[in-house]
Amino acid sequence: MNRYSFVFLFFCSQFFFSQKNNLNGWIVQPKLGVLQYEKENEFSSNAYSVSGIIGKEFQIGKKSSLVSGVKVESLYGNYKDYTFKSNFIELPLLFRYYFLPENNSTIFLSFGVENKFKIKENFKNIVLDTEYKGETGYHLGGIVEIGYKTKVSDSMDFLLGFNYSGDFANIGYETSAYKMLNGVSISFGIEVYDQKKN
Repeated sequence: MNRYSFVFLFFCSQFFFSQKNNLNGWIVQPKLGVLQYEKENEFSSNAYSVSGIIGKEFQIGKKSSLVSGVKVESLYGNYKDYTFKSNFIELPLLFRYYFLPENNSTIFLSFGVENKFKIKENFKNIVLDTEYKGETGYHLGGIVEIGYKTKVSDSMDFLLGFNYSGDFANIGYETSAYKMLNGVSISFGIEVYDQKKN
């Protein structure tokens, strides 16, 4: 048997020799992404984001669950002579549907909302070497995710996700509104379970 046949049989076994997946775990999941960040009537910039979530999954059906938690996100970007960094605390709530929850590995689809609170923002003029603080505010956004979940052990799963996100609305800004649009990201992490409850 050559190595390609072995790899193929391994992945088949992951899908078809089932060992029921748990849908009630604790999630730790970092994320890397790019997005469009803009301030109305002032600038629009491509930015990159680094974030991470600590969350909890709650099973609500045989193939479905709700996922929520606390997420921390930092944005980095530049426009004209300025660089900026923006920090957010976020409270997401997602509905998740599993296509093969009874198997060792499964594809899932998630969608929901993200409550994003910008707590700090700094701008720096790299020519004049001066800095000033940006505004803080609240963003309500939507997110769609397609992901993959596979069992590592009886108490742990590995997670991989591809996400698309964007703002619906924002409030709290004194001058022009800020928006986070067309965000694309990849996330990877683990979900752990209390074996006493399995």
